[in-house]
Amino acid sequence: MLAQSNIALSARMIAGVPLAILLSGAALVSVRELVRRRKWRRRLFGALRAFGLLTTASLILVSTIPNWLVVLAVPIGLWLAGRPLRKSVTIGLLRIGALLARRTDRHGVERLRRRAQSALWAVLPLRNRIARNMRQAGVYREGLENEHLERAGDQMEFLMQILRAGYPDSGVSERFCFDESLRNLHQAHEAGRGVLVLSPHLCGYAVFPRVLAEHVPSSIYLRRSRDPSKHALNVLVGQAGGGDLVFPPAKGSRAERLNVAMGVLRKRRALYVTPDLPRKANQGVPVTIWNRTVYFPTGVMIMAMRTGSPTVVATWFLHDGRYHVRFGEPMEISRRGDRQQHAHQAMLAFAKTMDQHLHEHPEMWWNWLDKRWTRILRRPTDSQSTAAMTHAEDDAPAPQCASTASAGGGNGGSRVRIVNRRL
Repeated sequence: MLAQSNIALSARMIAGVPLAILLSGAALVSVRELVRRRKWRRRLFGALRAFGLLTTASLILVSTIPNWLVVLAVPIGLWLAGRPLRKSVTIGLLRIGALLARRTDRHGVERLRRRAQSALWAVLPLRNRIARNMRQAGVYREGLENEHLERAGDQMEFLMQILRAGYPDSGVSERFCFDESLRNLHQAHEAGRGVLVLSPHLCGYAVFPRVLAEHVPSSIYLRRSRDPSKHALNVLVGQAGGGDLVFPPAKGSRAERLNVAMGVLRKRRALYVTPDLPRKANQGVPVTIWNRTVYFPTGVMIMAMRTGSPTVVATWFLHDGRYHVRFGEPMEISRRGDRQQHAHQAMLAFAKTMDQHLHEHPEMWWNWLDKRWTRILRRPTDSQSTAAMTHAEDDAPAPQCASTASAGGGNGGSRVRIVNRRL
């Protein structure tokens, strides 16, 4: 009996020690993020997460804790460790990929991409999440999630090929082609006030500014992440793209960030921005994407308005092994009248082009796994919400109007106030 107990304890320790180390590492990541958080709610949640992870690690290692309690605690610990571990593993894998890309040839990069693609296809929860978001958006068809992973794999291969040999010898330029709409870009640039090139986060967006630079002088505005490790990775990706990088000042105000971006336009360069990042209702204007109301910031449109720079929307899709790029008509935003309304209308135009392109080519969207867009796609559509509100009003009892004369011969009729409610 004692021998069996020792064997069970040894087996538990062999399996538990690596798991405890893993959870402790996730706790350290949570503590590191905790220091950078500004809002007290996020700090509190980070502290609770770190405490839960350390507690679970301790339960696994303490031999006097019953096995049933350990079995109960392990799934909770892994759930708490999900985001910190996923983030650390993702950044680590991207760094390893960048290191390997510098030490291999073209065919080695292709082999690395195929192996990474096979590993991703084997991660069933990842594919299920992509497919579920596509179903929520109403665009899913069989195999669409695999097409998206192929397009995402193209972007990673582009970056690795550029890291390996530099942009001129990477072969990335040959993978993009332009139609007659390229004249729209040249027309906007020839105005001499710079040009703001906008696009959704389409697969290939990380290298698109360098492709764009072959036709007009271009820069890319790189947002500064609060996480230094993530920011360093973003810089590496931007440098791999080979474009001219522009950074906002650390902890800079909104006006300071706009001034940095406007400096590029005043130099008569093209500035590439991906403005499809949803905000809170008080930080943006309402637009419709995937039949849901989301809020996009208008900073890019205000920037174009102040500099007088025309805006051009760029989209691309894969056909016959090459990415075909299209540019919309140049749009200039008037400085007269209600500027905020003009900026809103310009953002509505961008959102309309984005929504139409994503419905035609949903596999191209990079953000299928983005947590903010995942939350948005899990909400009911605008039409479903309106129908539910209408149904609720139809089922509500009819309001009773007060009599103009009181039952006891009161003094005069009662006033009825009607409030118009906009749905």
